[in-house]
Amino acid sequence: MPQFFFDVHEAALVMTDDVGSDFRDTEAARREAAKALGEIVRDGLLQSLETRAFRMVVRDSLGMVLFQLSLAFDAESPSLI
Repeated sequence: MPQFFFDVHEAALVMTDDVGSDFRDTEAARREAAKALGEIVRDGLLQSLETRAFRMVVRDSLGMVLFQLSLAFDAESPSLI
């Protein structure tokens, strides 16, 4: 079963996945990445409702980037609109 590595980027912070996870194919890894990124964003926003951008880079066992997912949260004050 292929192994996939999920690295999370937020601003200058990079959390590198050194363990990896096994999935039957790239599409299964893509679904898991989308789910995990959504959870990471939700948890981050519970801590601070400020403008933030998150990106997940998914690599194969050779380190080749297979795809990236990005989510951004833009918080504006009504007085600034």
